[in-house]
Amino acid sequence: MVGRWHPNYIVRPIDSRQSSTNVVIVETDIGPGYIKAIGNPAGTHCLASELVGTQLAELIGLQTLNYGLIHVDDSIDDIRFYCGTKAKSGPAFIAESEPGDVWDGSQKQLRQLMNPEDISRLVVFDTWTLNRDRKSQKMAMTDNVFMSTTNTEKGKLRLVAIDHTHCFVDQDGIQLDLTQIKTPVDFAVYGLFPEFRDFLDRPTVRIVADRLGRLDNVTVEGIVASIPSEWGVRASTRKLMVKFLLQRAAQTANEIEDRLFGPKHQQNHLEFGDSGNEP
Repeated sequence: MVGRWHPNYIVRPIDSRQSSTNVVIVETDIGPGYIKAIGNPAGTHCLASELVGTQLAELIGLQTLNYGLIHVDDSIDDIRFYCGTKAKSGPAFIAESEPGDVWDGSQKQLRQLMNPEDISRLVVFDTWTLNRDRKSQKMAMTDNVFMSTTNTEKGKLRLVAIDHTHCFVDQDGIQLDLTQIKTPVDFAVYGLFPEFRDFLDRPTVRIVADRLGRLDNVTVEGIVASIPSEWGVRASTRKLMVKFLLQRAAQTANEIEDRLFGPKHQQNHLEFGDSGNEP
């Protein structure tokens, strides 16, 4: 069974949000959650990206929302997206709702984190997975940095990795097409907001890079195999995903430390999302 949160059924929809996937907040038999379902404007490949991306985030030690899969029955569940259309029957990605808020973009909030080392992990993760939907040269989305108040001390926050719907493919547009996966020749850094710089931790980056360097085929194949067939990711595309994740992991393991800190401990002022080839 995929994930660690497994509601049995949806009781009712609560609210819908304007986003690429038109996420819907629902009440389930074991509490509220965020659901991303078949029929959303970004397509079903983004659901696969979310599921795989969340598992990869866990793999390198990032904290995520409790998540799993839930079945939508459109003859019973009247789940309406923000755009007005109805969610279709089939497996949907669901994440448990927990108290907190999105990052306000300030270093003050970052100083409240009880897990500041996860800032480094998040940057490595976004770089490995080509996650352009948080911080790239073209985009800065502080809404995709979540600050949880669950299981924290008073006045403290906990960084949680969320929203992996547009990983793996560096392309424009709302719909994600995983058949377009390819490992870029030029190495680019993603996920590094300017406010994150002061919180980067070289030992943490080195630990995660080492883990990526030792990533094995069996682990990646197992994660990709968890994608439900109903989401339309064909066997050939799954092979592309596995190949990409292993190749990009090796790239990231070899280059990320120098790109973030510079060789021989010299700070590199690389613009994030650039290839770093400029003199």
